[in-house]
Amino acid sequence: MKSIIVTIVACLGLAGSAAADTIYVAQDGSGDYTTIQAAVNAATSGDEIIVGPGTYTSTSDYVVEVDTTIPFTLRSSDGPEATIVDGETQRVPLRLAGNQWSDVVTIEGISFTRGRPVNVETWYHNVTLYNCWLTLGSNQSGGGGGLWARNKSSVEIRHCRLTDNTGNYSAAILTDYSDVLLDSSYVGRNINYGGSGGVVSAAVSPYTNNTFCENYPYAVVPWAGSEDQNGNQYFYACPNPGACCTGNDLVCVIAEEDDCLLFGHQWMGVGASCEDSGCVAPCLGDSDNSGAVDVNDILLVIARFGVTCP
Repeated sequence: MKSIIVTIVACLGLAGSAAADTIYVAQDGSGDYTTIQAAVNAATSGDEIIVGPGTYTSTSDYVVEVDTTIPFTLRSSDGPEATIVDGETQRVPLRLAGNQWSDVVTIEGISFTRGRPVNVETWYHNVTLYNCWLTLGSNQSGGGGGLWARNKSSVEIRHCRLTDNTGNYSAAILTDYSDVLLDSSYVGRNINYGGSGGVVSAAVSPYTNNTFCENYPYAVVPWAGSEDQNGNQYFYACPNPGACCTGNDLVCVIAEEDDCLLFGHQWMGVGASCEDSGCVAPCLGDSDNSGAVDVNDILLVIARFGVTCP
């Protein structure tokens, strides 16, 4: 009798703690779903959605709409350079709508671009954006072309890029009775057409270790220096670093395009990271660049033995 009770209790415990799943999105049909929205609709608490490369669009008001309160992770497999959610200047790429019981949704490594009126809108939701790009959003009648945090949302933005967004005010980030943290991000070339105020709402706090450049009329508050006490840096002209494949033992470095090309290296683009660049490590000993170290390399070294190089 005791063993029966133990078995029943164990079964009940298992029933109440379903394991989280990994859901794959691939446009070529090789995953579980071909659209991000279908994967989001199928997600349960704790799931991870991995999105393959491609440009994702929609004919609805939102390309991706999260209207659930459960926690889950949405991330790309190949980074924001390769995974793009495009509003096509017709709709919002990402909207999250929840309530006071909303758990945190984590979004990582995805680009949200050409949103109208905004790239990312949160409504009473908790969200963390990590290594995401929010670009070319435009709200001509309001603010927050990049991100609009509304109605008691809580948003963390870390290691992201908010660039080339426009609005009448707060073109990069607009807060509306919400908490927004901005850390270690790149905020550049955002424009307030209204001509006043910062492109990042003054209510954003804390904002630390960010790079601000070429924002009009200014970033968060008027600033005449190059750095503040919170590690934020301010530039009149935007630096444009990215991954540079060196072809030598260093494999990859972060550099400006001109510096990379000056030394004959391969430039991977603005904002590209070494982790996602695909730079190939050199094959030491492969003297003839055949991709393998073989007898031909030995013969080449013997043939050149004793030669004085200039």
